[in-house]
Amino acid sequence: MLNDAELNEFQDHQTDDEWQDVTYHSTADLLEACSECGTVRAKNSLALCPWCEDIYCCTEGVCSERHRSTAHPTVAFWSW
Repeated sequence: MLNDAELNEFQDHQTDDEWQDVTYHSTADLLEACSECGTVRAKNSLALCPWCEDIYCCTEGVCSERHRSTAHPTVAFWSW
């Protein structure tokens, strides 16, 4: 049998593991990788491609333009 101190330590460890799983899951929902350069950034600093389903590109720099010019060349011509 466990004494009270060992039981409390076990419960604290179990709670930390549960919160760690929740924290990893929450963080994963907030982050995304740029499809062009591969940089992992917060989702609010990336732009979702309006024509592709799940493609994010950096809003700063040329990643969005590079994606549009390779994946959607006719749209890229009219959007510049």
